[in-house]
Amino acid sequence: HLGVMHALWTLEGLNVLEWQTVLDALRHEHPYVRTTALRVMDKMMTGELRPRAAKAIAALTQEREETDPLVLQQALITLSAAARVYRKP
Repeated sequence: HLGVMHALWTLEGLNVLEWQTVLDALRHEHPYVRTTALRVMDKMMTGELRPRAAKAIAALTQEREETDPLVLQQALITLSAAARVYRKP
């Protein structure tokens, strides 16, 4: 799982991380990978991706029935970041 986490951060740092890669990482079996996917999602948050991020997090928490506390905590942080970025001044 460490290799996947490292790859996510490397791709994000090179600015070549694709949305589908993040979605695939959200389905990974290891909770640290799912948490990392949510963290890099924060950095990808642009206008068009905000609603998609909310849907992806809803799927993670509902369809997968996520129970890991670290993943759930990061999901809340990412959702709050999406809402904060989305609000107009």
